Amino acid sequence: MLVGCGYVKGTTLFGYGYDFRQSNRMDKLMDGLKLKLETAYKASGGRKVNIISHSMGGVLILCFMSLHRDVFSKYVNKWIALACPFQ
Repeated sequence: MLVGCGYVKGTTLFGYGYDFRQSNRMDKLMDGLKLKLETAYKASGGRKVNIISHSMGGVLILCFMSLHRDVFSKYVNKWIALACPFQ
């Protein structure tokens, strides 16, 4: 749907897949998300990015934000969490 609205994969639209059955606190997972945020930030010309997360992806972002607050605030403008288990 986002591609149909004009977003371009790898330029203005980036995804981050992960195995939701694994721990969200794995260093490899956190490092990969940090790299994805840096890549999206650079592709945007140095503008902060917006994140849309769904379900356990929201828990992943929350975990990343709590462990790497400096990186999160440097690269992220807004975060939208959809159907996440936050109660």
